Amino acid sequence: MKGRRTLTFALLLVLLSLVLIFGCGKKDNNNEAANEENYLPKRESTEPQNDEQITVEQAVLNALDKLAISAKDIKRIQKEDAIYYYIPLDEKKDTDLDFADMVVSGQLELTGTRVSNVIREENSKVIREYYDSIHNQSYIIEIYYSTVQPGFNPSEKKTTVAYLSIIIDDFGHVNSKLLDAFCQSDPVISFAVIPGLPFSKVAMKKATDSGHEVLIHIPMQADNPNANPGNNAILANLSRKDIISRMNSYFDELPLAVGANQHMGSKISANKDLMSAVLSVIKDKGLFFIDSKTTPNSKAYRTALELNIASEERDLFLDAPANSDEVIQQRLKDLQKLKDTKGKALVITHCHDFSRLQRLNYFIKEAEKMGYVLIPASKYVSTEPEI
Repeated sequence: MKGRRTLTFALLLVLLSLVLIFGCGKKDNNNEAANEENYLPKRESTEPQNDEQITVEQAVLNALDKLAISAKDIKRIQKEDAIYYYIPLDEKKDTDLDFADMVVSGQLELTGTRVSNVIREENSKVIREYYDSIHNQSYIIEIYYSTVQPGFNPSEKKTTVAYLSIIIDDFGHVNSKLLDAFCQSDPVISFAVIPGLPFSKVAMKKATDSGHEVLIHIPMQADNPNANPGNNAILANLSRKDIISRMNSYFDELPLAVGANQHMGSKISANKDLMSAVLSVIKDKGLFFIDSKTTPNSKAYRTALELNIASEERDLFLDAPANSDEVIQQRLKDLQKLKDTKGKALVITHCHDFSRLQRLNYFIKEAEKMGYVLIPASKYVSTEPEI
């Protein structure tokens, strides 16, 4: 009996030794693997590897939280070349610009996004261009004190080319040689067609067939009670539901339109609530908006930007206050000033007669001599931010 106990005890010692040896060996192997450079998989440069890798949008929101800035106070605008974020700082709250820049940059680094271009860096504003290689997306983030004007000159970013966009308003009244002559103009000129007229659909078809893009020329009520915007126009006494219904009817009639601007409309465009209803349809359709700026009190452009709609506002009317050679010469002087200051210009004229077409052609030739490049309105709204 004693011999059996001794043998059993010896066997247990052997088994225990084997277990310890195996366990220690496994632990040592794990330690060696952990110390190797490639033990943990490296992050790929093309796809997020886990749920903790946040998006750029989340990073911006995280930065806002850290800076105690409400997301309602910033603007996000999607343009053709990048997604723009405008982040204003309230100097009364003693928020330091450099600190805010550091916080935003730090949060963006967590996404793998890096600075690709410093557009401006000064005491009152910092504008940096970031590039997200995972999604091949550029972001331009501007942090600025609310006491200064945001935005930057085109020459500060990628190009010194001056861009010119021209819109011809009021198509739809006639189907004649005059319409055909305008259709033979440079195809990058955009045509604004008033819905509900006898030849609105014809004008849309002829314009697109000749390479011109079409905008809905939204009929809107003017301040002047004697000005008639036409039947089925947007009126100040309409409900939001009725405004949206009328807007949808315009696009149903002219489905090839890629954007919109206003016809008359000084009473509507000066009212933010009314414009919000108008613009909600444009936003839902993913189109752009041009503020014809028929009143200096217009809130249309700013409202469009707040709704993240690609938008711009008119700089010059070629045929106002008169359709004359004198006015064209003055507009050319204005155009030169815009080239030197703004770097681009949005011009509107009308399709009422041959003399306007002739003056338009002359204006374009002189603009090209100045160094302007003519582009359609759809491209103009994405060339450079101005808010």
